Amino acid sequence: MNDKIPSLKLWGYAFGLVFLIAGILFVLVFIDDMNPNRFSNQSLHDIEEAIKKNNNQTSKISLVIFGSSLSRNAFANPDVLEKNLSKIFKKDVTVLKIAIGSLNMDRAEQSNFFNLVNQYPPDFLFIENNNLNIDYRDTSQQKESFNNSLDLLIENKLPALIHLKLKNIKFYLKNIIGIKSSEIIEFLPPSDPFYSNNIDTSKYKTYFLKKGFVRHFSQNEIANKAYEELNKKNSKIVFLNLPITSCLDSAYLNPNDRIKMEQLLNYYSYKYNIETWNYPEYLNDSCFSDGAHLNYVGARNFDTWFLNKISATK
Repeated sequence: MNDKIPSLKLWGYAFGLVFLIAGILFVLVFIDDMNPNRFSNQSLHDIEEAIKKNNNQTSKISLVIFGSSLSRNAFANPDVLEKNLSKIFKKDVTVLKIAIGSLNMDRAEQSNFFNLVNQYPPDFLFIENNNLNIDYRDTSQQKESFNNSLDLLIENKLPALIHLKLKNIKFYLKNIIGIKSSEIIEFLPPSDPFYSNNIDTSKYKTYFLKKGFVRHFSQNEIANKAYEELNKKNSKIVFLNLPITSCLDSAYLNPNDRIKMEQLLNYYSYKYNIETWNYPEYLNDSCFSDGAHLNYVGARNFDTWFLNKISATK
C-alpha cells in the first residue's frame, strides 16, 4: 500500500514544476508592463507585419491612422470605415489603425513607425496632431495629486494587470510552442467608457492640469525624413486635430503656443505638402467619456465628418 503513495521527493518535483510554469506565465504576462515606455520585440514585430500587410496590397487603396487612445475612440470601427471608404473611392480600401497609449514623438520613434511607413508607404497617412506635435507637461498640482493617489494605484496595479493581460495568455502560449499568431483584432468590451453616456468628471478635471508646448520642427528629425520620402512617393499625409471640448482646448495651449502651432503646420504644408484637418466645431460634453476621449455619440459625429471630408477632397 505504501508503494502506491508518492514519495515526498516526487511531490516536491511536482510542486516545483507547477511553480516553474506559473513563474514563466507570470513573466510572459507581466514583463511588458514593468517598463511602460518599452516596446517588446513581439510588439515591434506585430506593428511591422500589420503595416506591411496593409500597405503592400497594390490592388487596394491603403490608409493608415496613427495616434493615441484619442484615435482609438475616434476610429472605433476600422472595418465599417473600410466599407464606407470603398464606396466613396469605388475601389477596395484597406484601413490600419495603430493607437499607442501615452503617445508622443519619442514613443512613436521607439515603435519604429516612421521608418516602417517609409519602407511600406500607404496611399493615405493620417497622423494625430494632438499628441505628436505637442509635448505635454504636468503641473506641480498634478504631480501632487498623483502622489496622493499612489497607494491606491499600487493597490490596484496587480488586479488591473490581470484584467488586461489574461485575455492575451492564449497569444503568449501560441508563441511559446512556436505557432505564429495570425492577426490581433481589438474589440472594445461593452464595459468600456466608450459606450457610456456618463462623463468621468474626475478624469476630466485632471486634463486641466496638463499644459501643452508645441514642438519645434527640428525636434522631429526622424518623422521629417519619413514625411519627405512619403511626399516623393505621392503618399497623402494629413495631420488630424480630433474633436475636443472648448474648455480643454483653451486650457492645453496658451495664445503664444497657438501661434507657434499655426506656424509649424504652415511650414509642414510648405515643406512636405502635409494638410491639416481640423474638426470644424467643439462638441459638447455628452460626446465624450471624459472630456478628451470621444464616446460612441462623439465617434459617430466624427465618422460622418471624416467621410464627408474625404469625399470632398479625394
